[in-house]
Order: sequence, then structure tokens, then C-alpha cells
Amino acid sequence: MASKAKKTTRVVVKERILCEATRLFGERGFGGVALRDIAKACDIPLSTLSSHFPRKQDLQEVVFKRAVEIVIKRDLTSRLATGSPKQRFRRYLVNVVELFLSDLPEMKVMDREFQELDKRSTFDLMARTSRDRVSMESQKFIADLAENTKSDILESISADQLMRMVFAGIYGMVKLRPVYHQVTRGRVASNEALTHDIVLMFERMLGI
Repeated sequence: MASKAKKTTRVVVKERILCEATRLFGERGFGGVALRDIAKACDIPLSTLSSHFPRKQDLQEVVFKRAVEIVIKRDLTSRLATGSPKQRFRRYLVNVVELFLSDLPEMKVMDREFQELDKRSTFDLMARTSRDRVSMESQKFIADLAENTKSDILESISADQLMRMVFAGIYGMVKLRPVYHQVTRGRVASNEALTHDIVLMFERMLGI
């Protein structure tokens, strides 16, 4: 009984470490956070944290992969069970935009990593994660949606290419909102207006 309680406590502590690491990495970036900062935020000794994650790089990898899984499973592919293939694909586009505009801690972590893609270690981490089961399932999900929309353009684009194109295009537009504001004569575009324009762009581009 004592062994089971100890195991439960260890699982709870590990989850707390991952949550605090996600928050801190998202706020400060991987380089701006030390293991002792995470231990302090969790109110645990550094030795306890190190028993779960001996190196910060190990924790970074788990945090990022966990963020990808949460974003894909809980948010990205949600609300897509009903409607025509085109409606579901449009909903998928809206979900991507809303994620990039959100304050979700996991999305902040991914955003930080996106900003450091020029670093070899970050690029390798993303490359490894893209081959994980959750990412592969997401690519198949997108491929099925795209195929069923009957878009001629999508017939020549793989699911992996499509996902990268969608993410890169939307990420760029969200990050370049100041430029977008200038184009719209200085009017501050609401999240709803920006989402509408981005989805419309992809609909026209992909012929959906």
C-alpha cells in the first residue's frame, strides 16, 4: 500500500514539474530557465526534480512533445466530428489560427521553439517530434480531410507538406499583425477578422 502511495506521489510531482516547466519555458524561453527555477516554482528540492529529469535537455524534450500532444489532441482536432469535408477542413484552419492567437501555455512553448528553429538542437527536436505517433496521426487526419475536399491543388501536396504550409502561413500572418494593421489603414483587426481573412486566403489558395 505504501509503495502504491509513493508511486502516486511521484506521478503527481512529475506532472507538477511538467506544468511549471511548460509555463516557465513559454514565458522565458528554454535558455532563460534553470532547473532550480522549476524546482522553486514546484516547491520541491532540486534533487527531487533531478530524479525525474537529470538534464534540462531531457525535460525540454518531454515538455515539447507533451505540448504537441495536448495541442493536437485537445485543441487542434477538436470540434471536427461533424459537417462536410470542406466544413471540417475550414474548422481545422480556424482551430490553427485560434491556437496561435491563444495564451495556452503549451502553445507558448511551441512558439518559443518555432522562434529558435535556426538552432540545430531545436530543429532536431522538432524533426524527431514530427515522427512521433501523435504527429503522424495528425498528418493522416489532415490528409483524409484534404483528400475529401476534392481540391485539385491538394492532390499534388502531401499531408506533411500541407500541414507545414498551413502552420507556416498562419504563423507568419499572426506574427506580422502590425504589418497587417498597416495594410488595413491602421485599423486594429480583431481576432475574428484576422481569422476570417486567413481562412479565406487558404480557401482561395487551395480551391476549397
